[in-house]
Amino acid sequence: MDNNCIDSFIAGFIDDLHEKSYSPNWIAFFCRESERIRDFAMACSIESYSLEFGEKYLENRFPNSYGKVRPYQEKTGSETRAYRTITHMNDYFVFGTVTRGRQRRRFDGVPLPHQYLIAEFIEYCQHELGSRKYIANEHGGRAKQILLYLDKKGIRFSNICKEHVIEYALIIVDNHERESVSKTFYSLRIFFKFLFVTQRCQVDLSEDIPHFKVHNKAKLPSVWPREDVSKLLESVDRGSPLGKRDYAMLMLAAKLAIRNGDIKQLKFDNIDWDNKRISFAQNKTGQPLTLPLPMDVGWALIDYLQNGRPPCSEKHIFVTHKFPAKPFEECTKFSRIVKKYAKLAGIDITGRKQGLHSLRHTLATRLLEANVTPPVISEILGHACSSEVETYLKVDIKGLRKCALNPEEMLHGV
Repeated sequence: MDNNCIDSFIAGFIDDLHEKSYSPNWIAFFCRESERIRDFAMACSIESYSLEFGEKYLENRFPNSYGKVRPYQEKTGSETRAYRTITHMNDYFVFGTVTRGRQRRRFDGVPLPHQYLIAEFIEYCQHELGSRKYIANEHGGRAKQILLYLDKKGIRFSNICKEHVIEYALIIVDNHERESVSKTFYSLRIFFKFLFVTQRCQVDLSEDIPHFKVHNKAKLPSVWPREDVSKLLESVDRGSPLGKRDYAMLMLAAKLAIRNGDIKQLKFDNIDWDNKRISFAQNKTGQPLTLPLPMDVGWALIDYLQNGRPPCSEKHIFVTHKFPAKPFEECTKFSRIVKKYAKLAGIDITGRKQGLHSLRHTLATRLLEANVTPPVISEILGHACSSEVETYLKVDIKGLRKCALNPEEMLHGV
């Protein structure tokens, strides 16, 4: 019997949900939606499940909203259940298993009027200030926090004063690291300027937000021990589609020091398979960068593209594994991937940077330890200025020992 025959396909799908330990309530609503899908297939004389059939079902069930991007809160319960069921069914159809995941919701716990205000503020940052999308979203996230604080205090916009701003600023200082404080204060200055410009606030309180400067060169880069990088890579389940994708991304960061933003933006035409090279314009600097493609990195990419990547017409190499498959948002960060596999590998990352960028720092430090000259390292990392490598000199213990002064010589002037 055809495994994609609607009846046998749905039976296998439900069995897989049980194996994944979904709760009885979730399985019950998946079963109810599956019955609707079976009835629709019968009405259309469709015998087998396919990705096209899934889209056709959603378009038929929600003709007025299908294909439109709307905030999560505006979707009905029926829409949410139907889209989630089709997403899981597509996973099962393509990969033979359901991939569990959690959807990120920007406006959780935010009253509806504030949601529109934050959305308008994000647009203001993008269109009026020229902020990139992920930066504007970060500003919006920090604006959300002060809005929730003001709501909790029962303070209206018309009643906000300098004392309220200072009180919130002190809370931020007491509960965040210096870099986070600096970024938060910067976002708040923009937010209060926005409130003033849009006449929601009668006083320009942006001038009351203190300036909190952080000297980046004062920080030490986060570096992984060699054995931890190996353990991290070995912990990835390379038998699953999601594991193949994560492994390929981790390899690009660990072996080539490619930035998070550049990994997300990689496209098929960036890979020169014949000459074993990878070339792209860097997301941060706009400068072109060409790197050799090591065999192990190349095979990781091939394994993902041939055996793990969801079928879609996107030009980006890495896509989400939820239906419909699409490129990652510009604001997406992959720290959760590093945390996930560090935990599986039993690596304690407390007090350590946890994003892909920490693997970039690690490779730069290892190159220094191997006596690779700073200009060459700068070229490999794609730095706009070779002096940026100086930050890694601070953790090159072997090199720093060569600069150590003899106290006796200093005391006696020898």
